Order: sequence, then structure tokens, then C-alpha cells
Amino acid sequence: MTVLAAIFAVILVIVLSAVFRQRADTPTSTTATQPSGSATQPSGSSSLLISSGQRYQTKSFEIWVPSWATASFTKTIGSDYLTKSVEDAGTFFCLVPICVKNRATSTESLVVLSWYLYMPSGERFEIETFADMYLDEKDKLNAHNIPPGITRCGKLVFLVIDRARSSSYLKLESRGWSFTVGFRVPTR
Repeated sequence: MTVLAAIFAVILVIVLSAVFRQRADTPTSTTATQPSGSATQPSGSSSLLISSGQRYQTKSFEIWVPSWATASFTKTIGSDYLTKSVEDAGTFFCLVPICVKNRATSTESLVVLSWYLYMPSGERFEIETFADMYLDEKDKLNAHNIPPGITRCGKLVFLVIDRARSSSYLKLESRGWSFTVGFRVPTR
């Protein structure tokens, strides 16, 4: 019984230290000034919508969708050796580009509780867990152990319905321990 108690105590210490470290990572602002009327809220969501290219800052990180980037849609992700295809004819993988920069003076990991993708009409899609393992290495977002001053970019993978492809934009929402922010992601 004491071995189980020791294991539980170690796990509890690790989890609590990660929680308190990330809670100190409170949001500050976007680096780009929001022009009046440019921030909108699609239905089904409660966070502000930041235009692509604008950066959201927390104490340790900047997060943004590159201004030149658009969401892309495909039926299959992967390479010749490891692929994953959608199973339903009415769905697509949506690949959303995202960048993260460590603003801290030490190596940090971005802890995001969830990523969601919204259509302007409010339909919500959750990130496809483990789908990034099918992406080429250059497309994977590695937000763990980012050295100070380093930017890492990659793509997040969502499974979306066919109608999402005809939207002029989608909303990428990131929810951390102490922040919720939405990014406008063009689709064309």
C-alpha cells in the first residue's frame, strides 16, 4: 500500500507543478492593435476573434495563425508509408497552420487544454487526437520544450464536414489554463 501511496504522491506533485506553472502564464494582449470593428464572434463561441497574422501573448508565449496561411482540406493525410483517410464521404481533414514563440527566458512547453475549430454558423469540431502522427515532420507542431526566443510552426488536424470548405473563414479556438483565444483562419 505504501508503494501505491508514493506513486500517487509523485504523480500529484508533477501535475500540481505543471498546473501552477501554467497558471502563472496569464494573458496580456495581442501584439497587433485591433482596428475598430475587426474583432467578431461567431455563434457558438465566447472568445474574441483575432485576425490571422495578429499575435496573442501570454506571459511566456505568442500564438498566431500566419497572415499568409489558409486552412487546407484533404481526404488523406500522411506519406507513402503511413497514411490516414477519412471514413465518411461527407467529411474532410482540415489542416490549420499555427505558430508558437517562447517569449520566456527559459525552455517552456505550451500547455493547451483544447483546440476547437468553429464554422461561422457555430458548428464545432474537436482536434483529431493523434492525427498529427500521420503528418510529415515539417508539418507537425511540437509545442514541448521550446527554447527561449524560438518559434515553432505546424498544423493542427481537425475532421470537418464538407460545408466547412465553402466557409470564407473558420475560427480556431485555443483554451489554456488561463486563457481562451480565437483566431480567424481564412479558407481561400
